[in-house]
Amino acid sequence: MSKSKIIINFIILTSILLTSYFVLYDREIQIAFQEKEENTLYNAAEWQVDSIYVNGNWAYFNQTYEWCFFKDGVYMIENVTIKGQHNNGIIIANTQDPFIIKNCTINNSIAGEDSAAIKFISVKNGKILGNNISINNGNGILTTLSENITIHYNLINHNEGNGLFIGKSHNFSISSNQIKYNGQSGIIVDAFYGDGVISTLINHKIFNNKINHNSLSGIDFCFCENCTIEENEIHSNGEYGVYLGFWCSNIKVSNNHIIYKQGCVYDTEGRSDISNNYCELDPSVAIPGFNPHLLILANFTFILIIAINSFRRNKFSLK
Repeated sequence: MSKSKIIINFIILTSILLTSYFVLYDREIQIAFQEKEENTLYNAAEWQVDSIYVNGNWAYFNQTYEWCFFKDGVYMIENVTIKGQHNNGIIIANTQDPFIIKNCTINNSIAGEDSAAIKFISVKNGKILGNNISINNGNGILTTLSENITIHYNLINHNEGNGLFIGKSHNFSISSNQIKYNGQSGIIVDAFYGDGVISTLINHKIFNNKINHNSLSGIDFCFCENCTIEENEIHSNGEYGVYLGFWCSNIKVSNNHIIYKQGCVYDTEGRSDISNNYCELDPSVAIPGFNPHLLILANFTFILIIAINSFRRNKFSLK
């Protein structure tokens, strides 16, 4: 082989190696950035306030503060950083006007069962979109007596209470949120919380969320009907993946990936449709060759895992 060919081959090989190195290096940077982004609390930057309380008086806030504006028939709170100090973060109360809370960062709100970074009391037609609701001393989001609420694409992590606490409310769409490392449940829906008459909570849709490493159950329902829990990642929560408590019926729990500690899906009443979930025991609690908490029912195409102390009352569709 001539000297010129050797040089050419060396240049080509060197180019290939350098290109591969930079592609891999760039990929490593992207992965590191994504991991950092998931665990870093960013400020929304444009405005910083201690707390916000809108009590049916949207027009006042729209006229008074730059961070509140009216667009296409919807009131907006956007690009606000709230360090709660000794308050709730944002409270919206007594309104049916459509509104959106978007791209806000809320942390350090006050402790307590009734406190939250974002709290709704008797509201309709609200949306919580793309916010960082993390490191609060109470709940991440708390609602009561509210309807037609969308909670989408939020970070709800490291709060001392529940990630989402929905009391006496109907018609929620909860999707594409990251709900991790909260001190109680990831999402709790409870008809007994809040003022007013107790009635069945209906039409909640929870789908495509990551609900992981919360201290109690991933999702906890009580007195609910006609709800869906689908296509969620529910990993390594302290108790059950999904807990359906008393007076729950017609809840569709399907196509979820659940890594559980106490049980995959617990259906107290046995009146819900639980199908096509993929369940795995968390390795941290696994005992080789023995599992006291679960019964496994199987056919050729499907394996369903349920809590053993409720299996006699459940109805399952094995497809």
